[in-house]
Amino acid sequence: PTPLPSGLPPALPVPPMGVRGSTRARVLPDPDAACPETHAGRGAPAAAVKQLADACGLRPAAPALSGTLGDADPAKSGPLRVKKGQCYRLLVAHEPALQDVVVVLRDSLGAVAAVGPEVAVPASGKVCFEADDDATVMVSAGTGRGAFVVQVVER
Repeated sequence: PTPLPSGLPPALPVPPMGVRGSTRARVLPDPDAACPETHAGRGAPAAAVKQLADACGLRPAAPALSGTLGDADPAKSGPLRVKKGQCYRLLVAHEPALQDVVVVLRDSLGAVAAVGPEVAVPASGKVCFEADDDATVMVSAGTGRGAFVVQVVER
């Protein structure tokens, strides 16, 4: 077989079959999206998230979702009231013992607006809502047990 060309862009994430995604929110590109990746927070999860937000000029848009989570536990969730025309990111920090953490932002219909294991979700942009909505932030862990913090932020 012929090798693939090395100049191809990375593959775009594709939702599982039958998953349509949110009709109330959309992910938009953000020129400052790489900021959390370059300013990794240190210390306890709450301190790490605060460092990330401060370094990137982001302010909290809602109370943080925090707690302890393990691989045998169900996902933790919390409500998020979003506003029409506002754009958000979710900053994520957790203890090293907690691995494979995934954060999902769902709209009020249960459709996925953003998902990712990254330090900031969505990874390469911001999620913007086209109407006021009662969204839900969900956090799950694949391996281990430890503390986590998810902070919803805006510019």
